[in-house]
Amino acid sequence: MNRRFRLLPALLVVLLPIAVQAATENGVRAWVKTAPVTQRNLQETLTVYGEVRPDPEQVTGISAAHGGEVTRLWVGLGQVVEPGQQLLELTTDPAARRAYEQARAQVAYARKNLEQVKGLFGQQLATRAELAKAQQELANARSSLQAEVRLGANRAHQIIRAPQAAIVTRVNVAPGDRVQAGASLLTLGARAHLWVTLGIEPEDARRVRSGMNVDLTPVFDDAVHIKARIAQVHAVINPKTRLVDAVVKLQ
Repeated sequence: MNRRFRLLPALLVVLLPIAVQAATENGVRAWVKTAPVTQRNLQETLTVYGEVRPDPEQVTGISAAHGGEVTRLWVGLGQVVEPGQQLLELTTDPAARRAYEQARAQVAYARKNLEQVKGLFGQQLATRAELAKAQQELANARSSLQAEVRLGANRAHQIIRAPQAAIVTRVNVAPGDRVQAGASLLTLGARAHLWVTLGIEPEDARRVRSGMNVDLTPVFDDAVHIKARIAQVHAVINPKTRLVDAVVKLQ
C-alpha cells in the first residue's frame, strides 16, 4: 500500500537554525548537510490473516444416483484428492437392484414377443401395426434398461471417484448411512480455482482497495511467498468474524 507525503520547505527553515544554535551553546559543533526537498512514495504494510477456500463457482457436488448404503469412506474434510481417486463405496439399495432386474426381464420379454410377431407377420397372421408396436415395445424396454445401467443399479457395489483435482469441502455422510437417490454425499472444490478470504479490521478497511498487491504466506511455512492482488473488498462486516472480508483469487 503506497501513500504520498510532501515535506514542506518551511520546516527546514525553522528547525535547522534552532538545532545549530542549541549545539553551539553547549560547546558542540554540528555539521548540517542540506538537500533539496523531494517527493517520494512511502510504503505501509498491513498484516492480516485469512483462509483458503474454493471458488464458489467451481464447486462440484457428488450425489447418489440411486439409493443405497455407504459402506466405505476414504476421504475427510479438507483432504486434497487427485482425479480418479476413490472417495466412497456405495452398496446399491435392494429396491434399485429390483428395478434393474425388472427392466432386464422386460427387455427379454419384449424381444421374445417381437420374434413371435415377426413369425406371425411372415405367415400373414399379424398386421404391420402389430409388428411396429412390438418393435416399439422392445425399444422402450431397452431404453429403460440403459437408464438403470447409467444409474449404476446393475452393480451391487459402486465406487465413486473424484472427477478432477479438488479439495473436499463438505462431507455429508458416514459409513453405515443409508441415502436416497439424489442425496448429496460430498462437495469438492476445484484446486485450480482457489480464493483467499482475508479478514480486515473495520477501521483498516478504508485503507484497502481492489488491485492492491498482497504477499501470501502459509501459517505452517513462512518460507513460501505467493504474490497476488486483491480482487474485491466487501462493503459489510462479516457477522461471524466481525471483520471485513477482502478476497484474493489464486488461479
